[in-house]
Amino acid sequence: MGGLVGGVSSKIVLVAATLTFTARVDREHVRAMLAPQAAVSAVSARLSQKVHLPGDGDATARRRARDRIDIGIGAEEMRVDAKIVSDATLPKDVDLRIGRDMLDHMIDVDLKRHRIRLLLPSEAAGATRGRTAIPLTPRADGRWTVPATVAGIAGETAILDFASTAEVQVPAAAADLARISDGAKVAVTLGAARPIDRKVQRDAGAEALPVVGWQTFAGRDVLLDLGHDRIWLEGAAGKTVRSGS
Repeated sequence: MGGLVGGVSSKIVLVAATLTFTARVDREHVRAMLAPQAAVSAVSARLSQKVHLPGDGDATARRRARDRIDIGIGAEEMRVDAKIVSDATLPKDVDLRIGRDMLDHMIDVDLKRHRIRLLLPSEAAGATRGRTAIPLTPRADGRWTVPATVAGIAGETAILDFASTAEVQVPAAAADLARISDGAKVAVTLGAARPIDRKVQRDAGAEALPVVGWQTFAGRDVLLDLGHDRIWLEGAAGKTVRSGS
């Protein structure tokens, strides 16, 4: 991973559970989606053909295919295996989905300033200074369990699901016991980080634990360090962060 000449915009857009930004694949500027819930990364068929990724093309295309490819995020780039699958189910305006197979690199997703940054290994120590590490335990379904307290009602564990559209999803039975109505704001604490007020979405399904996702981090700066099964959040517990602050 090294410096990128002619970097791309670092601006991100979060709509529901879809986080998109402009990335660079070789010299192509494309719309990308950060999707940690996806086990593998994917590209559109159009991009696969344009940058000659390995695939099921004709003999000429296969001869021109390469083993590695550079992906630029902001001012930096990472070199990854070029054997990226084509996925026809990508949103029509997205050419690249970045899944867990590309997330050994630390990525700063700043949902307060609406920007994304790929960190160099040499920047990791400085980037985590003043932050709290939140350990994650991978699950077989592509989600993680995370130490958490939601309004003091749900024990010490929640599910981190980057496909969730809720600010915090609480099992209906637990919400009933605590007399929490749909849409009420409660304190959510992940690990030893500062609590933050989030709006409850009651879940009448089979999920037994609270669920947090991208919307839980709205207005906060989160470092994804999934290669080490953790995220980093600013500050330690002791002060509640209000929504939008």
